[in-house]
Amino acid sequence: MTWVTDNHAHANPFSGFGFVEVAKRFKRTGGLAMVFAPLLSWHYQVSVRSPIDYERIYEVVVKGVKDASAHLKALAVLGVHPAEVCRLIENFGVEVAYNIAEGSMNLAARYVEQGLAVGLGEVGRPHYTVSSAALSVCNDILDLSLRLAKDLSCPIHLHVERGDESVKSIVEGIRKIGLKPELVVLHHAEPKNIGRCGGLTPSIPHRGRYLEEAFMRKSKSFLVESDFIDDPKRPGAVSYPWAISYKVQEMLKMGIVTEDVIHRVFVENFEKLYNTKIH
Repeated sequence: MTWVTDNHAHANPFSGFGFVEVAKRFKRTGGLAMVFAPLLSWHYQVSVRSPIDYERIYEVVVKGVKDASAHLKALAVLGVHPAEVCRLIENFGVEVAYNIAEGSMNLAARYVEQGLAVGLGEVGRPHYTVSSAALSVCNDILDLSLRLAKDLSCPIHLHVERGDESVKSIVEGIRKIGLKPELVVLHHAEPKNIGRCGGLTPSIPHRGRYLEEAFMRKSKSFLVESDFIDDPKRPGAVSYPWAISYKVQEMLKMGIVTEDVIHRVFVENFEKLYNTKIH
């Protein structure tokens, strides 16, 4: 069996498969390890009014990861999604929203310090048009999050635009902060980002022909993700984790990849980023 990993997925124990079932299904197809990030608060039936409420979201993920770890290597990254920041602004205004998000990110950092999470994420900017005030708050929270990652020397998953200018601004920002670029995961990256994103770690989703294009790139400094959202109303979005396994087997048969390259991307790169052993 060819072993693979999933660098970014979500699970919903309230209305979806949940952490354990996702892990079990992935393991059956060759899944070795996966990283879970929080869904938005309303997916977990949490109404956020303070950072304490965000602790309930983190606890869902931490418990889910602990339970999933009985089946494979499961890891957690914790943080405030930019869509959550925008919702907080709609509900409470800019100042209160920033204070809630700031407190929630500081709380996420404590989970990393305690070894309950391996990193921060996903944090960043929305991909759709928002007010200048909302964008400003998202950028402030992104800057805070990058500084926390630097202090913790931990990975951080970014939800940002993948264009050259956006990536360049991120690279410039982390250089000023002193954060190692390889710890910064460009979540939902495009194959074109591989080898040309200033040392950031692209995480390529299984969608369309992305994986074929990614593995045909000269550089193999990337990871693969499903970005599964575990929503029965959107089955398979963005991709099922186990679909990664099937795709890799298909590419192996077609001669697009070799076992050595598969091991490098899915195992060696994963172990290096998260400073862990999985195989």
